[in-house]
Amino acid sequence: MNHFPHFVFGYGSLICSKSRAITAPTVANREIIPVTVKGVERTWAKKSKRGYTSMGVRFQEEAECVGVLLPVSNKELEQFDEREIGYDRYELQAEDIFPIGFLEEAWYENTFLSNCHMKPPQIWVYVQRIMLPATSDFPIAQSYLDIILRGCLSISEEFAHEFMKSTKGWHPSELLDESDDSSSSNSDSENVKEETDKPDGFHWINDRKDPIYVRADMEYSLKKAQELDFILHRYRPQEFQRRKSTKRRQSQRRMSIKELRRSIETGNRTIYSTISTITQ
Repeated sequence: MNHFPHFVFGYGSLICSKSRAITAPTVANREIIPVTVKGVERTWAKKSKRGYTSMGVRFQEEAECVGVLLPVSNKELEQFDEREIGYDRYELQAEDIFPIGFLEEAWYENTFLSNCHMKPPQIWVYVQRIMLPATSDFPIAQSYLDIILRGCLSISEEFAHEFMKSTKGWHPSELLDESDDSSSSNSDSENVKEETDKPDGFHWINDRKDPIYVRADMEYSLKKAQELDFILHRYRPQEFQRRKSTKRRQSQRRMSIKELRRSIETGNRTIYSTISTITQ
């Protein structure tokens, strides 16, 4: 594992091997190292062009974040750079990275975490450029969250529980705790406060039957829905109860298609009428 020049710290969808392999097929069966990174906090904080909010992180002195170290080549690192649009890549220090106490020691055999004489490669983390909490137009998407939990559960159930406990931003107010910290820009703080002041700050949709996440696995989400929802309800009962269905969005989408067809039919009639007038 140490012959690779880089490690990428995956804290969201990169925890899932299926998701990683879509970007870089050569990493499909590559071993990862589950770790805790000190000084990093996971948040819902990055707007996607596809209309949902994805995972981000911020640097906080007292925070801890579980995730995985993925060994990659130079070419594979470039592939992940292309994937992580809107993020910048920052280097992490090996002294801030630790084994996870509840996992077996076998995870760390022949790694720099078990051998102090082994020099680690460069370790990178992707950090969003602007911290933007979830909104009604950019909600937390269940199809995206399912992929993350799938990766967590492939390590252990306790790892999935730790993910839920340590993730902030389910409601924008959770991001205000340290918003005046030097690691948060003034614009980030203003974005969070603006959403917190709104009457309904919970923005979480169940899109399992109509996924908006580009790397979603609808079959997995529907098959494992009960198991995943049990974890979600256990750690986020209030937010889970207010999770919204996407039926309204689907209806709006069908209406848009009907309107488009009507517009095309109207346009065709106009063209036919114009042609008839010219040929007469």
